[in-house]
Amino acid sequence: SQIQNKKILLKIGSICSCATMLAILFIADLSPWNMSLLMYATGFFMSSQSLVFVFAKNIVSYHLTATAIATANMIVNMSSYIQPLIGNNLARYHILYEAGSIHYGLKNWQASLVIIPIMLFASFILSFFLDESDNP
Repeated sequence: SQIQNKKILLKIGSICSCATMLAILFIADLSPWNMSLLMYATGFFMSSQSLVFVFAKNIVSYHLTATAIATANMIVNMSSYIQPLIGNNLARYHILYEAGSIHYGLKNWQASLVIIPIMLFASFILSFFLDESDNP
């Protein structure tokens, strides 16, 4: 069915974007071209996340479509609360001060940004619990 195909795309996109994000974070000796390729691949695979709006539309009855899409949009936008978490982790794990400025090392960025692949993996796990029925 169409919903099953979209569910497969969501799963593939979630796990592949998680894997490419982990590679970006933890493979330190990549060439600029390889890093660019990984960043492009991450963006490509993350584009499957917009399918949540299709699921929100297809799972509920017609008169609840706007409410379902608005709820999905609210949940997606709640991810903005992760940005201060990343900033706080980055500030907390700084290495040294030099002339009044803070310098961050690779470990600082890894510790701060690891939340992104964690959330992508959670998205992969949650995709198994999506309802597969069409619009009632």
